[in-house]
Amino acid sequence: MRAQVKEIKEGLQHFHGTEMFYQIPLLRTRFTDGLKYLAKVADCFWLITDTSVIAKSLMNRSEFITIDFKRLPEDKQDFTGYEAEIIYSCNAALPVTLLLFLFVTPKRDKNFIQSG
Repeated sequence: MRAQVKEIKEGLQHFHGTEMFYQIPLLRTRFTDGLKYLAKVADCFWLITDTSVIAKSLMNRSEFITIDFKRLPEDKQDFTGYEAEIIYSCNAALPVTLLLFLFVTPKRDKNFIQSG
């Protein structure tokens, strides 16, 4: 498991900005090639859809939203029954995290590929 995590982290180091945007048609959420890579190798497309649903519900409150997923330690998982915490903020200073999703109100742009 640690080897897989290390390999994924190393793979993510190659992404700076994006060369292509992808989109989930139903949610109309655009995401970068780096996030597409992560979702594919970690088998976590749910991460994109879950954050999209949260962000879409908050878009009327702010044009800039951060969403931070934090996996709980096993003892806390057993106690709470949850595997992770989802922390979000609107118009806040950016927290330093391993994985940070940024949602901004999109401009009309046809330069993306729909994923699905």
